[in-house]
Amino acid sequence: MADPTVLRGDFLHQLVHVGDAAHRLLAMQDRDPLSPSFGSFHLAYWRDKTSEFGDARFQEAGAALGLLAHPAFRAIGLARGWPKPEVLLDAFGAGLTNLARLQYADGCYDEWYKGERGFAATAFTTFAYASAALELKGQLPAVTARLVRDTLAASARWLLERDDLIKVNHEVVAAAALAAYGTLAADETSLAGARAKLATALATQQAEGWFPELRGMDFGYSALIVDYLGHYGRRMGMQTVADPARRLVAFEA
Repeated sequence: MADPTVLRGDFLHQLVHVGDAAHRLLAMQDRDPLSPSFGSFHLAYWRDKTSEFGDARFQEAGAALGLLAHPAFRAIGLARGWPKPEVLLDAFGAGLTNLARLQYADGCYDEWYKGERGFAATAFTTFAYASAALELKGQLPAVTARLVRDTLAASARWLLERDDLIKVNHEVVAAAALAAYGTLAADETSLAGARAKLATALATQQAEGWFPELRGMDFGYSALIVDYLGHYGRRMGMQTVADPARRLVAFEA
């Protein structure tokens, strides 16, 4: 987490953009504890009833709201009228509660269609909540911390057994997710899996520096890969990703 004394420039701009939208994001969540869709951020599912299933990717909003409760952001949040930290942490817990309800018994989730059991949905949500939980250690209620461990343990096991090289960005995100979860849970199996997934992804990097997406190059996903290589490196050592990231950035430039 950033030192609050260096909240300036682009980081501060992005933080303010997200934080100032927190009230609207909270309004998108089903906040009724008696509702079967309690904690859902998927409006089309829980409010409008125009989707027959809950898309797990919407639940990443809960992780973002939880991060806004970090002590490093308390002063700026108070000054700008963000929701109170306890409200943000409640939204985190509710979002995770819904994510756990959406989870299949083997640990995965749906995103685009019912019964999909998607790799991307599992990788991105695991990364989001594991990373947020790492930053919020000591601040989460015991019941929420336990739900984090239980829910992410299942999704990490699912990711360990699978690869997705049709879209290599998914493999890089899975590596970052396992690195975050492995660090959070002190789980050496997940950390080893993170290293293996990164190696598998890096083996696909082309001589020009780009990674295949549906067998071709994609500038948008290239930027995403740079981002998640950084997230992986933050947990596992930046030296592990410095050269491939440099080559990819050079290609994009």
